[in-house]
Amino acid sequence: MLNLSAQSSEASAMDAAGNGAANAAGDHKPPLILQYLGTALRWRWIILGIVLASMIVGLIATLLVTPKYSATARLQISREQQNITNTEGL
Repeated sequence: MLNLSAQSSEASAMDAAGNGAANAAGDHKPPLILQYLGTALRWRWIILGIVLASMIVGLIATLLVTPKYSATARLQISREQQNITNTEGL
């Protein structure tokens, strides 16, 4: 026969970090964010190598690609002198 009260006590033993009834029984686990941080620190050189290799490959690809931009300019030169500012009365 299934004991429903045991299941409800396990469900109520869940804490905010998502750890189950194991914490209530005394088997202490660190919070999940600390577990992720520990894993990231353990693999830090592999993670750093992958990030740096990706950045170097991206930089090389950027420098080797032929630029695909163009610009045009039109300069108009007028032979007649125009009076832009009125300085005769000063």
